[in-house]
Amino acid sequence: YWGVGQLALTLSELVADARVSDFRLWLGACGLVAYYQGTLLFLGKQLSHKAWILVVVTLLLLVGDFFGGTGRLAFLLVWVMSGLWLWMGWQLAIHKSRYRIVGKFLVIRGVINLLVVLPLPAALIQGLHPFYRAAEVFSLLSMMYAVLAEMQDRYLQTVGSLSHGLAICDELGQLHLLNEQAAHLLGYESAASLRGHSLMRLFPHTTPQRILAYLHRVMQQRDLQAGPWVDEVEVMRFDGTLLPVELIASVYRERGQHYALIQVIDIRERRLALDRLRQAARIDTLTGLLNRRALLEEMEHVVHHALQKGQEVGVLYIDLDRFHHFNDALGHSGGDLLLSEVANRLCQLVKNDDILARVDGDEFVLVMPGCESGEALARIQAASTKVQQLFDQPFEIHSFSVRIRPSLGACICPLQAMDKETLLQQASLALYAAKDQKLREVCLFDQDMDVRNRYNLLLEEQMAMALQRREMHMVYQPIMDVDAHRFDKVEALLRWDNQELGRVDPDKFIPLAERHGMILPLGNFVVDQACQQLAAWRGTLLEHVKIAINISAWQLYDVHFMAHTLGCLQAYGVAAYQIELELTERVLIDDTQQTETLLGILRDLGFGLSVDDFGTGYSAMSYLTRFPLTTLKIDRAFVRDVATNERSRMLASAIIALGRSLGMMVIAEGVELVSQQQELQHLGCNLMQGYYFARPMPAEALLDSVMHDRLRL
Repeated sequence: YWGVGQLALTLSELVADARVSDFRLWLGACGLVAYYQGTLLFLGKQLSHKAWILVVVTLLLLVGDFFGGTGRLAFLLVWVMSGLWLWMGWQLAIHKSRYRIVGKFLVIRGVINLLVVLPLPAALIQGLHPFYRAAEVFSLLSMMYAVLAEMQDRYLQTVGSLSHGLAICDELGQLHLLNEQAAHLLGYESAASLRGHSLMRLFPHTTPQRILAYLHRVMQQRDLQAGPWVDEVEVMRFDGTLLPVELIASVYRERGQHYALIQVIDIRERRLALDRLRQAARIDTLTGLLNRRALLEEMEHVVHHALQKGQEVGVLYIDLDRFHHFNDALGHSGGDLLLSEVANRLCQLVKNDDILARVDGDEFVLVMPGCESGEALARIQAASTKVQQLFDQPFEIHSFSVRIRPSLGACICPLQAMDKETLLQQASLALYAAKDQKLREVCLFDQDMDVRNRYNLLLEEQMAMALQRREMHMVYQPIMDVDAHRFDKVEALLRWDNQELGRVDPDKFIPLAERHGMILPLGNFVVDQACQQLAAWRGTLLEHVKIAINISAWQLYDVHFMAHTLGCLQAYGVAAYQIELELTERVLIDDTQQTETLLGILRDLGFGLSVDDFGTGYSAMSYLTRFPLTTLKIDRAFVRDVATNERSRMLASAIIALGRSLGMMVIAEGVELVSQQQELQHLGCNLMQGYYFARPMPAEALLDSVMHDRLRL
């Protein structure tokens, strides 16, 4: 506004032509209004739009030629202008004390402007003109200084209001600006004492070479026309403490010289947040132990150190047996609480530099570093003994006393493996070997386990295509009624002849199929083949025969199992009573409520239900009365020594009596000797199955044997 006002006044003085004198006066009025508005703005007051009324009135006066001509109007404007200078000077003096000198120049200009229009001698007025011009120039310069000073103050206030530090320096590191935040961050009381000094003084603990090298890299961005240079460094504060900061530097040009504008941001909170995030990424949130990722990171250092020092590292892999059963029974919250309690107990194993982690759902790993030669095995054995003791006491979960047992596998570096991944893999193999063998002590890895694992991988690969290649087929073994000298039931058994592996033992591929989710298509294949075979036997000597098929827990609990089985019955015209489903004891005790419901439905449909391998490991008499079972099969472990061992004979006798008392049929499987057959018959068991009578055989061979009376009845 001041600039516009001075421009209007200057133009009005330059207009000398009398024909446009009215326009000259109007410019003067506009200049006065602009000066007035500029002063209000400079003082921080609200602009007055009423001031423009002066311009309109002046224009009307000029048009109407009031007051007898433009001379008197010009005289009036000069008086108004003089009053305006005096008012501006007075306002600046009382409201802006730092601009008192500017106010004085404006007052002098106003006074001289009044004297020029007073009726004074011409010589005196002529002598005042130089003073008037000097006052005009000095007032303009002082107003320019005031505006620039205000702009600089506003710029400094803006810089000072930043939440982070800011510094401006030249290519040689000379500081031209530093705000208070930057000074306080670096441990100084005030920024004023540092302005004009070198960056070397700001960072007294950093060598000048490093500072100049940093500035050189920043200034290079100007040539590359790149964005800001961002760097994270640790600087040493004035008191000697380290401070992590982020430096964001950009280059700008001013008056032919390049400057670096550097933002200094305190990143202590950011570092702490990142540390918390990294820690969270390494910690299992449920147990507070390290997770698998963190364990592998720690093991990398441990193994490297052990190989350098010639030491051993023991790795103990811990898994909870039948955890999924407890998790389903207690609910997920109960399962989580159980895992937390297990972790708390396992923490008692940790000594010195030992590492304990939860690597999967119910799997834990204890790493014991720093063992001298031969010491790792002793520490593993001691730790495994301690683990078994920790699990002797039940866990109190939701008012239930839960007894759960661990399986343990172990591996030693460098005896069995020399890297972290192989150590965990081989300890895991040892763990599953312990599960398969139902060991209660720790199982140490050996190379045979690796061979078996590779063989299992090959089995898994080949099994995926076995059904499509038609490598799977069924064989049938008769279940003899020795009293009636006939058989009314056969057991359907799955066989696999692979083009690369040859005949694969069911004890090898069935557990593998259960572990890797392949048992469902195999089970559906068995059901389909059994129904198809029953249909094929119609009108033959075997049309009265029932078929018993083995059902895994995966099949029983699969939502499509019952629909598939009923669909096969309907497709081949087979009745449900012609099929008997054999289940293991483990299936019967794993989710008793759901099992009871499913078995009830199957029995109501007419299926026979048999308990296979009775008496091995999970016997519980309650399920014999709870579930609608029709048949009890004595495990071959009791049959083997029934004729030679009194204890085996008494156990077999008890099972037979139990089954009969419950109205169930009792079958002894694994009969291979005549002495076994005679003893079992003497004990009251008339249904038997085994090599003594017939080996499993294809359906055609079985029919041929019946037709030619080649079976031992």
